[in-house]
Formats: sequence, C-alpha cells, structure tokens
Amino acid sequence: MPGQEALARVAERALFDAGFETALLRASGFHSPSLTVIGHTLWSLGILILVVVDDDSPETRSEIESLAPESLFDYSAFNNGSESDDLVGEIVRRAETLRFESTTQDPEKEY
Repeated sequence: MPGQEALARVAERALFDAGFETALLRASGFHSPSLTVIGHTLWSLGILILVVVDDDSPETRSEIESLAPESLFDYSAFNNGSESDDLVGEIVRRAETLRFESTTQDPEKEY
C-alpha cells in the first residue's frame, strides 16, 4: 500500500475487529533482508501483515512477494478518489479468504 499509512492503520483496526491478528509494517523501516525475515516470522505465527511501501522499488517488491506469494493482495493501484471505507471493506473480505477452516471439534460444544 504505497504511501497509504493512514488507510493501512484503519484497515489494520478493521481486520483486528474482524478477529485477525495483524501487524502493520513500514517497508522503509527495514534494511534488506530484515523485512523478509520479520515478515516470514510473523506469517508463520499466523499474523496477517499489512506493509506500507513508500518506494515501489523492484527489491522491495521482491521481498514482499517472497513472504507469501499465494496470499498477497496488492492495493498499490488504489484510486485515491475512491471511498476508503470501500477499500477497507475489500481488504477485510479478501483477508477472510485466508482463514483456515477448523477441522477440530469444539470441546465445549455438545453434539
């Protein structure tokens, strides 16, 4: 989400409210390959990661794409004239597709 930190913060809160564990990272705050190492660690813990990118360099894009390419949603083409609520809603809907269905039975539920 290049240059969209305020929007990313709103999306992070909406995701948290929807039951996701989230982390908001600013790509420029990390030296290569730190972003990749931290991102992989957070992802392996089941944390949904939002990354704010100020420069869309090929190196930064490559690092981000290496985190979880099958689960990457790129909102860099976000039209600033669009409603941010619409985009946040779309981000939450997309995140819902990443949830795993529980295959274990709820021990407190009577069957």
